[in-house]
Amino acid sequence: MKNILKISAFMFLLVLGSATEMVAQKFGYLNSQELILLLPEAKQADTQLETYQKQLASAFEVKVTKFQADATAFQKKADGGGLNQIQMQEGGAALQKRQEALQKEEYDLGQQVAAKRNELLKPLLEKIDNAIKEIGKEGGYTMIFDSSGMNVMLYHDTSKDVMSLAKAKLGL
Repeated sequence: MKNILKISAFMFLLVLGSATEMVAQKFGYLNSQELILLLPEAKQADTQLETYQKQLASAFEVKVTKFQADATAFQKKADGGGLNQIQMQEGGAALQKRQEALQKEEYDLGQQVAAKRNELLKPLLEKIDNAIKEIGKEGGYTMIFDSSGMNVMLYHDTSKDVMSLAKAKLGL
């Protein structure tokens, strides 16, 4: 009987200690997308990305314009009866192959732009991540949530918003 009382008392203290620990936890949140946009480096990264994208697009547009001119010339020649059946098949196949190559190149350019964007944003994201970690340690936060994007919060205490601390840590 004494053992049962001792075990019950121990379990009660364990549960009480866990509940006290949970109450003592400190949570915070911030909007990381908003924070990124506030960084001066983000504006520079956007400018660099836009320049890079325009360079790729201008070279690609030259190829597209040339393809369209060749396709139009081929169509006129075919409509005018200047091509026999074999020439029409070969020319059509060649145009189809060029069109597919342009579509692949367009996809590849999109991938290059995405890779460049990731390259430019990586240092910014690391800077923000480090600032958040420092805020968490210095402020005694158990968790800091990101309220941007798909991270849904149904309720939050606005006194726990650590955006101002993140701005101060980043010198904004």
